[in-house]
Amino acid sequence: MYWTLMKLYLIIVFFIFRKCARRVNVLSLTLDSHDSNFSDVVDALSFMTKLDAELITFIDDKELFLCVFILVYIENMSQQQKNFDFMNHEAHYDCCFCFIHLNDRANLEFNVIKEDRFHHEVMRMRKNMKQMKISQKNRYCTFTDLNQQMSLAFISSTLDIILTQSSDSAHSKYENIIKLLHSLLINTIFISVIMIKYEEQLRSFFFSSEWFRIQSLIHHLESYSFQKHACWSIIISNLLRCWLKKFHIQKKYIQAIEQVFESSIKDEVTSLDLIITFFVIIAKINTLLMINSLSVEDWVDFQDAIKHFRWLFQRLHEAASQAISSSWNVFRDFSLFSQRSSVIASTQSSESLKSAIRAALSKKKFLTNDFENINKRLNVHINCHHELIIKEYNMCSNCNVLIEEDKHW
Repeated sequence: MYWTLMKLYLIIVFFIFRKCARRVNVLSLTLDSHDSNFSDVVDALSFMTKLDAELITFIDDKELFLCVFILVYIENMSQQQKNFDFMNHEAHYDCCFCFIHLNDRANLEFNVIKEDRFHHEVMRMRKNMKQMKISQKNRYCTFTDLNQQMSLAFISSTLDIILTQSSDSAHSKYENIIKLLHSLLINTIFISVIMIKYEEQLRSFFFSSEWFRIQSLIHHLESYSFQKHACWSIIISNLLRCWLKKFHIQKKYIQAIEQVFESSIKDEVTSLDLIITFFVIIAKINTLLMINSLSVEDWVDFQDAIKHFRWLFQRLHEAASQAISSSWNVFRDFSLFSQRSSVIASTQSSESLKSAIRAALSKKKFLTNDFENINKRLNVHINCHHELIIKEYNMCSNCNVLIEEDKHW
């Protein structure tokens, strides 16, 4: 029998980064079972409001005023929305940082500053919501992504409820985007016969002595940890530059890339160059998000680098959608031919052939829709707000979940 507990990890921020990340300096406070009422858990933490408001205490027989306030809450995005009672992936505007509709997330020109959420604005919206009837309140909550009560804001009432949330760069990059790109590479870009060679090259490629070896991607990709996704994102850029050839890539995908990048591609740049360049940019972006310090040049160019990355990310997935749609048309035409052919239809093997074709059609259609919806994911859109977190906390690495995850595991 297993009993899952809810814990709060307290990270002391005035330490230097290395001391802050040490497990012994991460204090764990066990609260209650995981399935308990979250509002009850918040009520149990009400004693922390005294620390936030200033407390008179005695240290070394001296009367002192003690103020230990919470600077930022660190968790994945779904839990952050629950922490501050935003609705979780149920509203039209479910981003905690801005008012962007789920259908507009692929728009790279969306003005996240003009449509930003602000602390006093959200508090005013909550105040107006209390005066509404139940039916109006439910519709208003669904539309604005606000829930009907507040949770952790009760503990730290003096903090900005928007900036107190981290942008969760670790989950959005390693657990989401890097995983998507790895799947894109092995399922859509590479031809099937090259997969064994790719795995051999990946597992024999140079690794840092401090890194663990990556397990078989064919069998263990779904269970990769943050660390393995992070290692892969750094290694793959060098591996592709040294090893990848044009005949390793599916012809349909090459044709789709040339069509998608037709207006922006230069004569000397090939589809192979675009793929390799994109994975080099991924390594650069991950470094900027997780490094302990930024150069002046990286600071100035940070948002442009994020925007360029998202533009390439969308174009490559658009090419994947077109490549799969093209393959789907081939399967469909062959299926129609099989149905009209009395010779093929009369054989017993044709039934298994047609069932295989139907299964392939179903899978291709699912993958096409999946690629088209990837750019609408909240984990992809949140990249627009990393700059906001850097301006507030100096570095994304100062408020990501990796310290907590290390203590947790």
